[in-house]
Amino acid sequence: MSDLRDLMSDVTTDLAAVRWPSADELRGRVRRRRRRNLVAVAGAVIVVTAGATGLATAGGPPSPMPAAPPVSAAPVPVEIPRSMLLSPADVGAGPDSQIDGPDAFRPLQPDELTLCLTTNSSGLKLPQVPRFSVGVTLLLGTEASRPERPFVLAQQIHRYAGPDAVAVLRDLRSVVAACGIRTVTGEVTAAGGAKVAARVTHTWSIAAENFAGDDSVVVRHDVSAVDASTGRPLDGGGSELVAYVRVGDLVTRIVPRDQPLPELRKIAAQAGTRLCGASDPPC
Repeated sequence: MSDLRDLMSDVTTDLAAVRWPSADELRGRVRRRRRRNLVAVAGAVIVVTAGATGLATAGGPPSPMPAAPPVSAAPVPVEIPRSMLLSPADVGAGPDSQIDGPDAFRPLQPDELTLCLTTNSSGLKLPQVPRFSVGVTLLLGTEASRPERPFVLAQQIHRYAGPDAVAVLRDLRSVVAACGIRTVTGEVTAAGGAKVAARVTHTWSIAAENFAGDDSVVVRHDVSAVDASTGRPLDGGGSELVAYVRVGDLVTRIVPRDQPLPELRKIAAQAGTRLCGASDPPC
């Protein structure tokens, strides 16, 4: 026990020799420690900021924000408004002419070349398939009162993919040039109603071109017939003119009743101007 008392006496003596700081000193030390911590934090922020700036400038100025993509123009619709067709007033037709219903993928039908395309073995064809088609048949008079020959004009408009639209008239020219002249034999009805063996000659040519729109062609189809036995000319021959006009991705085919070439060119040019309202690219 004496040893424990001696130890406690020594500890008491040592503690008495220790100088404890006053309350004011303790408050001062706390204030100084807070200031050092604030300085250290501020320094760390500066270092981090400088490092970020170095990263941004090491390879040059920081990349700008990517620009928003430009707003593209509204796509041209595939359908063709009926307002693009010739109107009765354009050709002096009656008010209730017949509108052909809209038809997707309806092919262009060059009826004036049918004989050549069906009898020729060289693979002549117009392979382009339209995306949309619409047509009209313009007639004289009204449904209640038609003349004996009411037909005035038929028109179809076809929309193609751009390259196909350009190819249509290019291929049409090639077909006309390849068709040239074809002679077939068969029976025709002569004057008085008798059937006569005949030689019928078909000739195809380009009557006019490059007069309207981005491209244009008038195809001429002439037909003549002679008696196969005597060579005597027979009735039943004649000529037809068919106009084609391309504006952008649109191609129109116009079949008149009997308009002369200058009049047909004028009508076709008017039709081409009207197509500007729906073509891609626009006029």
